[in-house]
Amino acid sequence: MKAVILAGGSGERLRPLSASIPKALASIGGIPIIKRQIDSLLDLGILEIAVLTGYRSDMVKNYLITIYKGSSANLTIIETPISFSPLQRLIDSKALIGNDFLLIYCDNFINDGEALRSITNSNARLTFLVEKRDIGNISISPDVRYMESRSKNYPYVELGYMHIKSDLFFPYLEKSISLQEAIEGFSHDFNCAAVITLNSNSSVSDILRFNKLRLARKTILLDRDGVLNEKMPRRKYLTNFAEYKPIHSNLETLRSRFSDDTDFIIITNQPGIATGEVEADFLDSLHSKMIVQMLLLGISVIGIYVCDHHWEEGCACRKPKPGMINQAVIDYNLCPQKLVYIGDEDKDMEAAEAAGIVGIRLTENPNETEFSTLESAYDFIQQTISM
Repeated sequence: MKAVILAGGSGERLRPLSASIPKALASIGGIPIIKRQIDSLLDLGILEIAVLTGYRSDMVKNYLITIYKGSSANLTIIETPISFSPLQRLIDSKALIGNDFLLIYCDNFINDGEALRSITNSNARLTFLVEKRDIGNISISPDVRYMESRSKNYPYVELGYMHIKSDLFFPYLEKSISLQEAIEGFSHDFNCAAVITLNSNSSVSDILRFNKLRLARKTILLDRDGVLNEKMPRRKYLTNFAEYKPIHSNLETLRSRFSDDTDFIIITNQPGIATGEVEADFLDSLHSKMIVQMLLLGISVIGIYVCDHHWEEGCACRKPKPGMINQAVIDYNLCPQKLVYIGDEDKDMEAAEAAGIVGIRLTENPNETEFSTLESAYDFIQQTISM
């Protein structure tokens, strides 16, 4: 058996996280959801895995190829157009997928090995993994049936894990408008099965669910230039990858000291876009590269806020104004009293103060809330975010 993971959607309901990070790389407990999914498949002995990408496919591909290099996983990354629907992605990959596969949506992780083994061992034409709810889209009595829309008459919800074992499934896809329509038609025409799991689902399908998963996590806000990478001279900007030089000592501190229980949000001024010195596509590519590099180190980045306005525009987001920090607090439901913003300039500290959070400055000549290295600031940071 092979597994097929649908990981191509743009994740509109997961914004602002999905503005810079594909849903598949959204972290659950500091680990991207797609890694949790693939690791659970490997535990089941499913080694042949196809990942159907679309939105920000380069990030997903670069992360997976690197993280699973030398492992037992036989990964195939299939890049499809961003505009494709899940149905179109499956049809486009029909020849590779075959007629016996475990279909997984990349926004749900099921932590129930016994239930997963049960659906993979099922010989039914289609087997759903379900959870009981007040309103759902699966009925299991007298027969297993699926509905596109939810109803009180359908008291179970399918969790985005289903075992398809039939050469008739793709014909249903090819005559349907959506994947949901195909599944509904198939389940009403053929005998299907269901495996029930209880409280095993972690979902990143929208920002509210994602924030709920983060309730026990701490958060640190990070400046970019001077904290994550070396600064360019004043009023000069990174314009190509050759100029990008990570500050490895700071990344190592984030990895070794904070990675177990802390998520990170990057907040940065980038007026080079407004001045025309930096191409918007390059900036996006650079941030994609940085985020993947940090995720590969085990540093859980969950967002990046960029002010690309000119310093003379008077916008509300450019530091030293607190607009980006305030927006991050709202978007991720953060507690200001447990936040720090780590920067290297006066404007970073002013923005933090204006937002009502603690600012920590990295400088060669430190004093009270200033430190020469991120490592030397560890105790102060930990005390603040653990209040």
